[in-house]
Amino acid sequence: MSERDETVTKISNVLGLYKAEWLNGNLFKLFTEPGYFSELKTPRPCVLIGGRGTGKTTVLRGLSYQGQFAFAGGKQDVIQGWTFFGLYLRVNTNRVTAFRGPELTDERWRAYFAHYVNLLLCSQMLEFVSWYELQTGSAVQVDDHGLALFRATFGLPDLGGLSRLSNQLQLSVLDFEASINSVGDVPSPRLSMQGAPIDALARALLSSPQLTGKQFFFLIDEFENFEDYQQKVLNTIIKHATSDYTFKVGVKELGWRERATLNPNEQLTSPADYARISISEVLDDARFKQFAEKVLAARLMGNGSDSVQLPAPAEMFPGYSDLEEADALLDVQEKSRLQTILKAGLRGELLNSALALPSGVQYFLEYSAKTRQEPLPVLVQLWLDGDSATRNSFNNHFHAALYAIRKGKRGIRKYYCGWDVFLSLCEGNIRYLLELVPL
Repeated sequence: MSERDETVTKISNVLGLYKAEWLNGNLFKLFTEPGYFSELKTPRPCVLIGGRGTGKTTVLRGLSYQGQFAFAGGKQDVIQGWTFFGLYLRVNTNRVTAFRGPELTDERWRAYFAHYVNLLLCSQMLEFVSWYELQTGSAVQVDDHGLALFRATFGLPDLGGLSRLSNQLQLSVLDFEASINSVGDVPSPRLSMQGAPIDALARALLSSPQLTGKQFFFLIDEFENFEDYQQKVLNTIIKHATSDYTFKVGVKELGWRERATLNPNEQLTSPADYARISISEVLDDARFKQFAEKVLAARLMGNGSDSVQLPAPAEMFPGYSDLEEADALLDVQEKSRLQTILKAGLRGELLNSALALPSGVQYFLEYSAKTRQEPLPVLVQLWLDGDSATRNSFNNHFHAALYAIRKGKRGIRKYYCGWDVFLSLCEGNIRYLLELVPL
């Protein structure tokens, strides 16, 4: 394999893993912080809106405690200085679509789903506590009364200790999921009140000396996968969240179909209830260009054995000026035809000057002579004299004339090349860029 082929293979290996789910352990290593990242670190709820491939998953996972820990280089002493603990949850369509069907009424399905959300979010908090104790070597000391209040919301027995409570809740999640497909054949389980366990557990944990003054961030990814009534359930929890926790939601454009809570007269509105962050709006052309260059640099130079030392993107993907593109589009026969026409209509020094012009200018003057029905020698002389009207016509219409060069002919009709063209084709979608570059 040649050196060039080997480089291309490495680029494909690195950039081909353009989905966050495919990067495994390299996700945080290759993370590039977008300009709006700091806005997501505020205590207020945020809704991150963007199409597929705009980086929502990567950003939300970067906010998680696992992401923050990786960004800190795995230094355990930074954990106690964090102001928030991000808990990432991706909405799994396989799970949430199970909460529907003729077995139960719509009201009953809402109660079942609300209980499921309580289980998931509380389990996330307790998993974090286990991780925190493992990393810091410091036990989280929670008031017994606070834990008793939390257990009461689920009707759980006291098995002693947060670790056992975490295991107990994980089993409860799996047991409840297993019961859903036979929900019409078994007695109804005890269901918790929507949001009550989340409030009780967050309050108990954040009252501990180790976690006091902090806040939980629930990072809900792919919010659009929720059923409409399920979005209302989450909207209600978001609307009435306590100061102990907040939500950062990632959703596709038009994926947030329901803005109402379970109270039809109550809506989530921006900026009163949440900060709306549209990726396409905050990453304009200039900012997206800077962000894209940082992403490529991080991916190409920071992936171990597959690292690739390459020049800047603008050097890797040089563009054509209009004249350079015209020269590339005009084949040998066409250039010969233009010279024949010039030799037939011009004489002396005027001919020599015309033959020395770039082939794109020759093409445009001949093209203008035909469309405007003017003598070619006159247009050539005006061009050589620097006539402003002729030069303005060239500046205004030459780019459009490029599309006529190969009209009706086989082969490439227009070159789309250059870093800026790549960025324009991607329209702010970083995944599209990572797909295009290896090509």
